[in-house]
Amino acid sequence: MGKPLRGKISWREAVPFYRGPAWCLLVILAVIPLILYLRVIPLEPERIPYWVGTKENWDFFGFYRARWLTLLTGLAWLLSMKESADSEKDDVPVWMNLALGVYAFFIVASTVLAESPWFAWNGAPDRQEGTPVLLSYLALVWIAARETAQKGFARAAVVVILGGGVVMSVIGGSQLLGYDLVKTELGNWVVPRKFEGIISSAGLIQSSNWVYGLLPNPNYMGGYAAMLMVLSFGILWFWQGWKAGVGVGLNCLFFTIWLGSRSKAGLLSGTLGMLLVIVFGRSKWREKLIHLIILGFAYGAIFLVADTLSMRISKSGSQRLLYNLTPDRIAHQQSAPSDLVDLILASDSFELIHFSSRIRCQWSPVSGFRFYNQKGEMVPYEVKGQTLLFPSGQFRGSLVKVATESKVVQITREDVVYNVMYTEQGFRLLDPWLRPVQVREARRWGFAQSQRWGNGRGYIWSRSLPLLWDAMLMGFGPDMFVYAFPNDDYLSKVKAGYPFNWLVDKPHNLYLQIGINTGGISLMAFLFLCGRWLWESCRLYWHSTFERSQEKLGLTVAAAGVAYLIAGMFNDSVVAVATIFWVLLGIGIGLILQENKRLLATLSLGGKR
Repeated sequence: MGKPLRGKISWREAVPFYRGPAWCLLVILAVIPLILYLRVIPLEPERIPYWVGTKENWDFFGFYRARWLTLLTGLAWLLSMKESADSEKDDVPVWMNLALGVYAFFIVASTVLAESPWFAWNGAPDRQEGTPVLLSYLALVWIAARETAQKGFARAAVVVILGGGVVMSVIGGSQLLGYDLVKTELGNWVVPRKFEGIISSAGLIQSSNWVYGLLPNPNYMGGYAAMLMVLSFGILWFWQGWKAGVGVGLNCLFFTIWLGSRSKAGLLSGTLGMLLVIVFGRSKWREKLIHLIILGFAYGAIFLVADTLSMRISKSGSQRLLYNLTPDRIAHQQSAPSDLVDLILASDSFELIHFSSRIRCQWSPVSGFRFYNQKGEMVPYEVKGQTLLFPSGQFRGSLVKVATESKVVQITREDVVYNVMYTEQGFRLLDPWLRPVQVREARRWGFAQSQRWGNGRGYIWSRSLPLLWDAMLMGFGPDMFVYAFPNDDYLSKVKAGYPFNWLVDKPHNLYLQIGINTGGISLMAFLFLCGRWLWESCRLYWHSTFERSQEKLGLTVAAAGVAYLIAGMFNDSVVAVATIFWVLLGIGIGLILQENKRLLATLSLGGKR
């Protein structure tokens, strides 16, 4: 093993990172995004109220990824500590250590002080971004920054990421064509043997020809594909010969899943990331003009073919790729909200008020339930089973049922079912678990006229921003957003046009997610870490000629990081994609460190002369 190859180069010299934490990082990049396996997790009694109708969670995307990430990162950390005597690797920026340290402190502190520390440690069902996973992210940055000092590691990491993207593109391409490999017999390998045969309907994306690859949601595929697009574009922009040709091919391949994800956040972030490469590498535009022309024709051809196929495969026009480019889809403003005005609960009566209807119900032990219209007139009714039949024109559009023994009135309107129960404390609304609760409206900030904007992001953000203020110092705990969010704000959900029992388990925003879960100070530490990285990248690469591989990789990795951070304005973190970003963040900082060392060495040599 230690014998020279061809009498010149030994194996250890040819592969300088043949052992140690670098290999662990490469395995993490290769394996974590591609893990997909079912884990049936029994829910603790305290969690069951958040998942209607089930006592167990079927987790395909989070459980094993989180466990393997923690295990491999822990191994990489131990190996890195073993090699800490290497002064070259130990030389990492103080500002990076400071930001990582502050972030780590608030991850642990918010876990300890969380309402349910065990929940915070394990992470939420399906997400699994508990305390060990968040600490693993930070460890990846630190280890990757140190390992970048090894020759060839940064390049190898990018190659591994792109290789995983090729595998994801094959799977995503099958989904774009309406033939999802994951849901065929080939997909039985992702479930335990006793569950074979249920893969076609077991918790995976059901929409035809939407690309999700091996990720929980097409939106995450959009952010993942955006990073792949930027990395492959950097190769075709900065390298020559066959490498540039490979970059063109990979970029076109990734374009299929980037487009097929139908994620507007992914399309926006990937486009801006590639524009950054062009702007910073503006000295290359003349020699790369032909590549841009080729890409333009290739993009157009791929889009036309994919749109035609999607039109033939889909059962409705809404599934076409072209439909995603219509103004209403770009704005992502959903259809008109409910006309619900209010539900007023009193001790012996309640009123359900809509813009075009008003039902008042009163209870007394003697006469039972009585109903009054918007004029205050009592409305007679006949009983057919449990359904009440009112005279023509009364309470139009509403179906009213009564369970006399349990003293429950059920009113169905616009596919929304309201169950109201008379109790000793007066009338109460029954929640999705049929528990009597008092109606309350949660605090909100902003988006008053755009609750449905961005597929519900207007509603979610308006209720999340007050939580961010509450968590300005200390967060609610890692992955505790689902328990902190006012999911009992039932009427506001209906008013915004969403299901009564809609469970909001994520903020659809990376920055709200960090701030609410681990606190505002941890969010500032994250922003400082990323901001300093990108500032240093701008300072180093703006006037660069990009003749050296380190400069090329540094700018490409930074642009891919920007793409992820832009997508993070509309999507939250998920293990498979976040792992790649955090490693790229460490590599980017490591490349800056190496470039600064080179510049200092150059200045020193110049001074001696």
